[in-house]
Amino acid sequence: MTIKPGDKLPNVDFTVTTAEGPQKMSSDVIFAGRKVVLFGLPGAFTPTCNMNHLPGFLLAHDDIKAQGVDTIACTAVNDIHVMKAWGKATESEGKIMMLGDGNAEFAKAVGLELDLAVAGMGLRSKRYSMIVDNGVVKTLNIETEKGVIEIARALLTKPQVLIMDEPTSSLTQADTEKLFATILRLRAQGVTELHVAGLATDYCVKFTVLDALAEGFKVSVIQSACRGVNLNPGDVELALREMQAAGAQLV
Repeated sequence: MTIKPGDKLPNVDFTVTTAEGPQKMSSDVIFAGRKVVLFGLPGAFTPTCNMNHLPGFLLAHDDIKAQGVDTIACTAVNDIHVMKAWGKATESEGKIMMLGDGNAEFAKAVGLELDLAVAGMGLRSKRYSMIVDNGVVKTLNIETEKGVIEIARALLTKPQVLIMDEPTSSLTQADTEKLFATILRLRAQGVTELHVAGLATDYCVKFTVLDALAEGFKVSVIQSACRGVNLNPGDVELALREMQAAGAQLV
């Protein structure tokens, strides 16, 4: 059974690097009394993990820590020697705590294991991120399709400007609903303006703008960054007038 928000993490041993060399350390010790951002990946040095996911958390390190997070930790189904080498290669030593889960014991205990035997990689971990406070899972984002973790990571840093390029294009319906619910919660944090651009002016852009206006956001349409289908001559102009009449600002 997959772990969920509100659950306590199971007590499983990781392998970590210490001054005395590799040592076993239980999850109870690692997460007790701390607020931890934990992200899990299939494997160190694998292309997507190496080029996108770990560097993304490394880039956002200062912003995440500024939100009261004590530790940013990464776990993958690799031995600690590989994890240590990966940390050194990505210059994340001292910033991201590497947790070796060589036998996938933690991945299995939280229900986030991933069978990649067909690719010759055996049992691995799904890509996910979670916020853990004193050993209890507060939020959990599982990458069912590409994009979920990137969105979660971006929202975690509470940016002043957040640009999302077709964020729902690869999400499941359930994940799409969670994303929209999160965007609506941003309003309670003082986010009141949306700037919309994209394809197509007379379809996706129009409906996004009208929905956002209905939810009470102040909306601007960046016309130079929009393109329409214009299935019928004049559709784009009609869409722009409809958005403007509903309260959108055309810029």
